[in-house]
Amino acid sequence: MNEQLIGLQILLDFLHLLIWSGQLDDERPVSAIIVGAAGGGKTSMLELIECEQALFVGDLTARNLGVICKNEKLTHVLLGDMLSLFGHKSSTVDLTIRLISQLTGERMKQNPFSGEEIKGVQLGLITAIPPEDMQRSKVKQHITSGGFASRFLIIKYGYKTSTVQEIHDFIKQNGYAQKKPLPFTIKIPAKLRVVIPPKIADSIATFALLIKEQNDLGFRAHRHLRALVKAAARREGLKEANERHLALIKNYTEFFTKGKEL
Repeated sequence: MNEQLIGLQILLDFLHLLIWSGQLDDERPVSAIIVGAAGGGKTSMLELIECEQALFVGDLTARNLGVICKNEKLTHVLLGDMLSLFGHKSSTVDLTIRLISQLTGERMKQNPFSGEEIKGVQLGLITAIPPEDMQRSKVKQHITSGGFASRFLIIKYGYKTSTVQEIHDFIKQNGYAQKKPLPFTIKIPAKLRVVIPPKIADSIATFALLIKEQNDLGFRAHRHLRALVKAAARREGLKEANERHLALIKNYTEFFTKGKEL
């Protein structure tokens, strides 16, 4: 087990739900930017949720997006370090950001590198960055322009003092030499439709307005919430969401409003 994953079980479960959102036939796969301290386990979590539907990559450009788009099983791309997007020349960065906007919004119908016609592709992106790097002018400029950030849940977390101490105790006891946890898998993958009953739909709409006041995500926040509630039901093999699934997502919203201490 990686010492950096102590205290992160609730966040890891939330990330699992993001991948499950790719198993819905009438919703976009939910995308997210994880904001947490350097060395705080962000990349380790992304590596743990890699599966047949979610590919972990160290860098992302138009060239490798062209290859990725050919994999029809993929619903998400996991970029370990968001800063890698901005380590190229400005024209490459601009093109990559534009392509990501297309993939996480509507469907891409042309291969971004070769230009050939492809079956409409829609992918979620889950990536990570430390808070101080998120504020860099080059990064902030791209994230805040053209509604790019609103395509993502901005997931913020930190550690309680007690959790930090627990991690140090774990390292001191050589706990990181233990076996790694079992890999994450989507059992019987299929894009299915999940229904949200009118009463729960009303509750989601009201809750989305509260999030908009705090995070200014607007209509996309509403769609993110609906997709997550459906994903919670889809993970259980259900065709209709219920109050329990809404309650679960409400429990996670602290991550993408004020941030959560673990």
